[in-house]
Amino acid sequence: TYGKTRFIDFSFSMYKRKYGFDFFIGDYKGYFLKDRDYYNISKEDKDGVRSDLQTSVLGFNAFYIFSDTFSFSAAFNQSEKQLKSSGSFLLMFSFRGFSVKSDYALIPASQQIKYEDDAGFTGGEFASLGLSAGYAYAFIYNNYYFTPAIFWGFGTMEKKYKSGDKERIKSESYSSANIRFSVGYNSEQYFGGINGFGDLTTTEAFEGDGLKVSIMNIFVEIFAGIRL
Repeated sequence: TYGKTRFIDFSFSMYKRKYGFDFFIGDYKGYFLKDRDYYNISKEDKDGVRSDLQTSVLGFNAFYIFSDTFSFSAAFNQSEKQLKSSGSFLLMFSFRGFSVKSDYALIPASQQIKYEDDAGFTGGEFASLGLSAGYAYAFIYNNYYFTPAIFWGFGTMEKKYKSGDKERIKSESYSSANIRFSVGYNSEQYFGGINGFGDLTTTEAFEGDGLKVSIMNIFVEIFAGIRL
């Protein structure tokens, strides 16, 4: 009914007292159109199942922590232990690379009239650079902790994509939001909890000609360990 998807999804992070890094890469091939009834597309219609459609994303974050009393590593990789509640302002630099490939137009034939010059969109490459300001705070109670962090920023995105037989190259501003949290237990011998990470880069907030692009990544990690 829905075809098959081949995918690779990998992430890596390193957090120190004053700085941290995130890196993630993903590649997916094989999609289906979720709202086929809304677009009046039957199960037999080739626009409903797209085995040819492939997307790839590569992302990198590097951030700096200003406070000496707040430990990002205590919350997100348990290499340290924070004893008192504390927070810090943060600064983050981000890069995103995103690509879409397909053999024919992604817009269903019945909907192409609504998209004007972009109706024949078959894929493209999108690269963005940006800077975000953020704040994180660690709530500590005995060996339990809860640490939320939020970043908000802006940047520029270079877009190179094809619509029909036309190739377009444009630059556009984008906004970004990065939200993460860690909640758990961290004693001298035992530790465990949940880490969450959500990242959105979008040009939707800005007026401009051409394709609007949004890239979202979400990771959730459940962990537990014993110090020997």
